Amino acid sequence: MGITVIGTKGTMSIRFEDSQSPPLRPLRISRLPGPPEDESQFELVSLTEDRIIPGAEPLDYSLSGQKDIPRSKMFVQSNRFAVWDLMRAIEEDRQPISNVYNARLAVEMICGIYASGLSRCAVDFPITDREHPLGE
Repeated sequence: MGITVIGTKGTMSIRFEDSQSPPLRPLRISRLPGPPEDESQFELVSLTEDRIIPGAEPLDYSLSGQKDIPRSKMFVQSNRFAVWDLMRAIEEDRQPISNVYNARLAVEMICGIYASGLSRCAVDFPITDREHPLGE
């Protein structure tokens, strides 16, 4: 599993392992057209987790891979940080890092991809036609 983001100035790609080892593959960034997997020039960017949750007990990975618990350490850690940020956001009366407004923008970008492909031209944001591009 992974994600590749292709932009006007380059491409970034990351792949995730579905087990506790080997570790997360590095982020790859290419300044040339085409995804990094296609032998284009790319640079590796090391990803390290340096966030600390004050007072948190160490994670127990022994349950990873059981029902409703991801196998990957990265997903378990990320979910923990998401919950911690949500709790802090409530305490601090602020939006969490992953919030409804960012989710709405992500959905709009996904719909924009379909709208652009179906119309065969670029679309402007915010999208004025609020109907789903794949709807009837």
